Amino acid sequence: MDDITQQMNAFALSSGNVNKSDDDDFNAGLFKYLLFDASNVGKEIIVWSEADPELKKWVTKIRSQLTASQLSDERVKVLNHVNFPWNSHEHKWNRHYEELVEFHAVNGHCNVHRACCLGQWVNNQRRSKTNGKLSAERIELLDGLSFGWSRVRN
Repeated sequence: MDDITQQMNAFALSSGNVNKSDDDDFNAGLFKYLLFDASNVGKEIIVWSEADPELKKWVTKIRSQLTASQLSDERVKVLNHVNFPWNSHEHKWNRHYEELVEFHAVNGHCNVHRACCLGQWVNNQRRSKTNGKLSAERIELLDGLSFGWSRVRN
């Protein structure tokens, strides 16, 4: 908690706008995001709406402000610094990839049992590549783990 408080003190923004409540809302949402992120490190992907509907609303608002060019450069820099999940699909993919990296480090292979969440993700990557829907960058990342592109029976 002290780490998050220190981060917030470093990041707390005041845009100098007349609308102080906007700054307060941003800072409160950022604090909530940092707490959520710190308490979910290494856990399975958690759906924002199931975990915290208020946080989901704030994340959605921030993403829409970026799309509408209503987010200040200062706020974008802060959010980039804390690895804000601008794209929910990208964020989920990266979290599963990190899990696979850990699995590979422990087991020396990427043959995850299909019954678990990570195993389903692994099979989805194989299917996405077969269907031409997996980017070259992601293929390269998985190849770096000696990823087996053929389905393994388990």
